Amino acid sequence: MKKAAEEAWDIFQAPAVTAPAPTPIPVTVPVIADEPSVAVPAQQKHSLDHLTDEQYYEHMERVGAQPEPKTPSTTVPYPPELASLIANDKVVYDPDYEHWVVKKCKGCGEYFKDVCCGVVEFVSAASHDNKTLHIDGKRALGLIPIKRPEPPKPPQEKWKESGWWNQFRGVEELQGDGTVDWIIQNVVPAGVTVLTGNAKDGKSSSPDHS
Repeated sequence: MKKAAEEAWDIFQAPAVTAPAPTPIPVTVPVIADEPSVAVPAQQKHSLDHLTDEQYYEHMERVGAQPEPKTPSTTVPYPPELASLIANDKVVYDPDYEHWVVKKCKGCGEYFKDVCCGVVEFVSAASHDNKTLHIDGKRALGLIPIKRPEPPKPPQEKWKESGWWNQFRGVEELQGDGTVDWIIQNVVPAGVTVLTGNAKDGKSSSPDHS
């Protein structure tokens, strides 16, 4: 027992052994240089035609290429100023009228909207020669300010401007000396006369001869 206690004491008094620190292993980190902007190959451009405008520009920004403006795929001549609007289906060709048209709101005069504050209709964006901009084409492009329609007039203003309203006269507009012309003196005056009577009072019944 005494010997076991002495061995335990010797182990306790022995100096602690420190493990050597691990040797660091050098790691080489590759340096990635910025990639220059690249042009999109022609065969890849055709594969992007199905993308929307937002998807197209997002893709071009992601790959580091400069987006090129779309060109209309049409054989119909058009003013060069309308190229981007035609390519994005903002201006379309009307085969019935044979010229380029654009959507316009009759309420506020804004363009390109399907639904707006007023009736949306197609108006000419180019003249019938399909080479000259129409005034609505210039406004749609922002070359000249949009002409806002005047607000609708109240009914009483419309009545005053109508022909039938001007045929009526108020008391202050009556003309004459105040005398009355009679067809039957003191019974039927000149002008329009309406004779009335109570219902079932013999206005249209014939006398009874029985």
